[in-house]
Amino acid sequence: MRNSIRVCFLVSAPLLLLSNSRKTGAGSSAPSEGRRSCFTVSRRVSAPFALAIAFQQSLPPADSSGCCTISGIVVDHATNRPLRGIAVLLNPSDRPGDPLRQITGEDGAFAFSHLSPEKYALMAQRRGEQPVGYQQYEGFFTGIVVGPNNATNIVFPLDSPARISGTVVDENGDPVPQANVILFRKSVSLGKAGTTQMGSANTGSSGLFHFSHLQAGTYFIGVSARPWYAENPPQFQPQQNGVGVPVNQVSNPELDVAYPVTYYADTTDPQAASPVVLNEGGGATIQVNLRAVPALHVPITGPATGEEPAEPNQGFNSSVSVEGPGGALVNIGAPVFGFGNSGELTGIAPGKYMVNINRFGNGKQQFGFSQSVDLAAGSTLQVRSGSSSSIAGRITFEGVAPRTPFIQFTGKTGNTGVQINPNGTFSLNESLAPGRYEILIPGAYVKLIAAKGATASGDSVEIPENGSVQLQITAGRGAGVSKIEGFVVRNGTGVPAAMVLLLPNDLDRPALIRRDQSDSDGSFNLPAILPGGYTLLAIDDGRDLAYQDPDVIKPYLAQGRPIEAPLNGNSKIEIPVIARRR
Repeated sequence: MRNSIRVCFLVSAPLLLLSNSRKTGAGSSAPSEGRRSCFTVSRRVSAPFALAIAFQQSLPPADSSGCCTISGIVVDHATNRPLRGIAVLLNPSDRPGDPLRQITGEDGAFAFSHLSPEKYALMAQRRGEQPVGYQQYEGFFTGIVVGPNNATNIVFPLDSPARISGTVVDENGDPVPQANVILFRKSVSLGKAGTTQMGSANTGSSGLFHFSHLQAGTYFIGVSARPWYAENPPQFQPQQNGVGVPVNQVSNPELDVAYPVTYYADTTDPQAASPVVLNEGGGATIQVNLRAVPALHVPITGPATGEEPAEPNQGFNSSVSVEGPGGALVNIGAPVFGFGNSGELTGIAPGKYMVNINRFGNGKQQFGFSQSVDLAAGSTLQVRSGSSSSIAGRITFEGVAPRTPFIQFTGKTGNTGVQINPNGTFSLNESLAPGRYEILIPGAYVKLIAAKGATASGDSVEIPENGSVQLQITAGRGAGVSKIEGFVVRNGTGVPAAMVLLLPNDLDRPALIRRDQSDSDGSFNLPAILPGGYTLLAIDDGRDLAYQDPDVIKPYLAQGRPIEAPLNGNSKIEIPVIARRR
């Protein structure tokens, strides 16, 4: 079952505001009596949202003439101990609205009676945390189906949250205020094993930071900061011809310093970062030590004189990123001083960076520059209009094109897109950094990509470091043309909480993957399936399965069911569950 329902509460007490950015900010207000507050629990639970919840008493049943009951007990996952004071929420999965709700007592029990026969979303919530669906994992959970039978004796385990606290200090042991502390997690997400950035927090005057409401797992901590006393004046100054020249005076070298991005435990190499392993309900307290080093002053050289002359009001803006553990990009602050065709990047320590620079003249962008560089004393950056790739092309739609067609390029370094012209042509207004980008067309789907100046595979294109890229794309109309419904079974009996996967025959097209989790009766629903060949799988205990890795998923594929979409007829499919390989 997809975790995508609308939940509303009638509130008459101060609100507790939460966010899944891994930090919790509490605030209160005094809403008028009877005010309704709502939130959506979505398929992708990584997007931040706010909750407004006040638990006081259960609302009356939506259908007092109903015949069915859902009951059970909420327990702590680690100890199996009944949990008191847990809010239990129940809502029909296809009729969003005000949920039924209860607060568990000493025995952790809950019971909802007089329910109409249908499928329900069952959620539980500790005070100060986000609601969690029954057997939830990565935004999917098991729906509870009642009628004609009841659903009783449900054991709803809740994980105990973990935490990481710590202090950032300098080489003298003094606290570093306003440091940006970055949290990374090593895990399997959406079928891919990797390390992702989970959130960040700023230290206060005491140098303290805190991350709460964390799942058990492996984490890394990185810190980006600037010495409070640092002075990094530019070593160039502008002249009337728009060209920067060196400044004769040198700033105090003791103040012209920077902190390298530093990872626990005290390394500037992200691959050497020490993991922080959290057990369920556990915690860790760490210290990160920063050491200032002489700051870089990297001259930025524009196009050669006469190639692209300086214009009035011309200058640069920039962003500088570093690769964190596992290759996750982390944006850091680094000032750029632009002087016509020249400039200077300063205030950063030596190291490897992804530098993105845009040059502007007369209020509009002239070109962009993106490059991975290893900067040290004496380094320079030469910015040319060909330093990153420009992209243009044409899209041919099979059938009627979407009303306002749009093409989007999604990659490791970010997203960019542009509207498609009525004749099917497009041209990006900005250059793209080298790397692989997935191509998305809302209201349509990519069938074929032919590329000149780049390498295309499935729905993606590999952009080179520089040059001109021309794309010819054939797109099918419609966001999805069919769906698959059915049951996961074992010996003729429905299997709940199984991971249901529809994998394209071409595993290089991850945009075609569809996923669900079977409900209490084993039912599943996979919507928006695009034309093509697939394999349908149901895997028991699919948690943390890296199904996008061909080597991991290969042993399961032979036990799956071949599917050719669109399907003929609307019959439901029974698919046997496959045991998880450990």
